[in-house]
Amino acid sequence: MMSLMKNLGILTATVTTIGFATTGEALALKKILPVEKALGFENPSISTDGSPVYNGDFLIKPDPFRPIVGDGVDEETTWTFDFSPVKNVKSVFQAGLILDLTPKSSLIDTDEFKIDGLKFINTDIIHNLEVGKKQDVFINLLDFYSSSQLTKVFNENKGKLPFVYRDDAIVSRAELSLGVDVPEPASVVSLFAVGVLGTGSLLKRKQKKGNLGEDSK
Repeated sequence: MMSLMKNLGILTATVTTIGFATTGEALALKKILPVEKALGFENPSISTDGSPVYNGDFLIKPDPFRPIVGDGVDEETTWTFDFSPVKNVKSVFQAGLILDLTPKSSLIDTDEFKIDGLKFINTDIIHNLEVGKKQDVFINLLDFYSSSQLTKVFNENKGKLPFVYRDDAIVSRAELSLGVDVPEPASVVSLFAVGVLGTGSLLKRKQKKGNLGEDSK
């Protein structure tokens, strides 16, 4: 009988340990990441031979049929937010984008932007801006992309999110705030496992003492 109890004690400790490990793997910590920024100038330098123009953290690329670059008309602006210290997130639950835009043409009503690898976003938030005036806009990316889409592109790019804006405005500031679910640190799970194993060992020691006590009777 005591042998059976001893085996049950070991089995209980083993099952409990597996339960904690499984729970630890399923758990995720919600984390608001530091805001990533890209900064440039409202009036960047202008190229007249079709050469790309660097505007601070932004790269302005020409329209294939228009050699002037940097005047905010018919061009493409790219930049990258780098969250690379964080990798393999479980999900993205917050994604707020701020853009400083200076429209240079009334055709801004056709402008669009995207995270490279996902669909372009067309929204009145950027279409109804006053031409010639710098204005900041806020876009909740989760209104246009699903959490799973953002999570996929985040992990595939190892924490880097490349953006594209086109085509009738100067982008002089971009900020992205992300909230992500990250896996429970392995050290925390290990701590739980060690604690449970310790409990199992203590249980076995108590059972051994009990056995000795019974044997002495």
